[in-house]
Amino acid sequence: MIELLLTSAIAAPQFSAQTESYFSLSQPFEQRTLVQWKWKEDGWRTDLRILHQLVGEQNHISLQAWDLRYQYLWNNIRIRIGNQTIRWGQLDLLSDLDSLNGKDLRYGPTIAPEWARIPSPSLQIHLPFQPLLLTIQWLPFSAKDTLTWMGEPWGVFSTSDINNLMDSAQTWSGDWLTEDWMKGFLRAAQQQLTSSTSISLPEPEMLDYGDIAVRFGFENFDLSSHLYASWMRSRRPKTRLHENIVTYLQEERLPTSLELDQLNAIVEQPIDISYPRQLLLGADLSTTLFLFGFRAELSYINSRVRPLPYMQSATRPYMSGAMALDYNFDQSVISLETKAFRFFDPVTTPWLEANQTIQTAILGNLSLSNSTNLILSGQYDWLLGDGFGQAILHHRLSSRWAIALQGIMLHGPNEENPMTYSSGIFGLWREYDQVSLRIQWTP
Repeated sequence: MIELLLTSAIAAPQFSAQTESYFSLSQPFEQRTLVQWKWKEDGWRTDLRILHQLVGEQNHISLQAWDLRYQYLWNNIRIRIGNQTIRWGQLDLLSDLDSLNGKDLRYGPTIAPEWARIPSPSLQIHLPFQPLLLTIQWLPFSAKDTLTWMGEPWGVFSTSDINNLMDSAQTWSGDWLTEDWMKGFLRAAQQQLTSSTSISLPEPEMLDYGDIAVRFGFENFDLSSHLYASWMRSRRPKTRLHENIVTYLQEERLPTSLELDQLNAIVEQPIDISYPRQLLLGADLSTTLFLFGFRAELSYINSRVRPLPYMQSATRPYMSGAMALDYNFDQSVISLETKAFRFFDPVTTPWLEANQTIQTAILGNLSLSNSTNLILSGQYDWLLGDGFGQAILHHRLSSRWAIALQGIMLHGPNEENPMTYSSGIFGLWREYDQVSLRIQWTP
């Protein structure tokens, strides 16, 4: 298991702060400021952070208990309880097994790896059966991915997507009784949707018995392998846009006077969001092959959420196989990951659908000097032809100060209508290149 960012045990409370400025030709200026406080003593571990985000003229501030847990040892049995992250699988970017925690998708690939997993309240029990180890996980509240639907730079729909759709809809025809009224309604809706950087949609409460997961295997210095099984809710939402909205979008027309009664249902629930339960089975392996580290995963999900055009998600059986090669040299590491996956019972639509494809990812942490590192990452989908590349030049100015310059380039098929592009690395695609400057301080 390769982690590009290394941390050490904390003996005393530790503060850190960093600020990041993001510049893009196609998106508003964005500033993120993060203050973090860590403390570890005996079995307690606390990790709190305050995040301030400025997007254009909008401000957001949040306080998060990132890691708040207690560990207890009894006769070689280890018990952890509290808010925590749980790492499954071996791959870093293409893992399908690493799904117990939800993912923070609000910042695309700009989010630091250690912040990608969202901690969840959970109970973790490690039972040793030398040389084997059984780990049982229980999440009383099902975890889910965190995403922004509209407005923010990495939202599902950008402000420009909303404006283009609303401008186009105001040119559609209806009938003489309702056309003028509907166009006024659309103009008001457009102003409301684009006046905020974050529009949330109602999501269901998931108060049930939570998620249960089991991992069984062994771990040695040169060889480790595990079997996995979990019964949990999907972390990705299954979305179903109201069927009448889909009809109007496909036919590019406004509701007629005979369909006005349907608007009440549309306004009350424009989209249905659910998190269906799924069974996950998998296995992983980590060992060495000559000069290389070798990691592999297999996974099967009986009902994985499948994004489809016009936000008409479905669930389908899914299987994937992935492997990675790691090469270490001169205090540097390069990793190459490849995954092949397939959705069974494929969905047939007039649009391009990747029911099976191959994705490749690369990770690198190159030591240029004692104080300077170059961190590289990228991902590419061979069927859809989309991907991204990212480079971070990190320089430590002193024991307390560090500075980093980050650049991201994304490439994908030109898609004027985001409703008809349903697959790929991020699910919905837009061209979005940017550079950022990061300053970090640790007392």
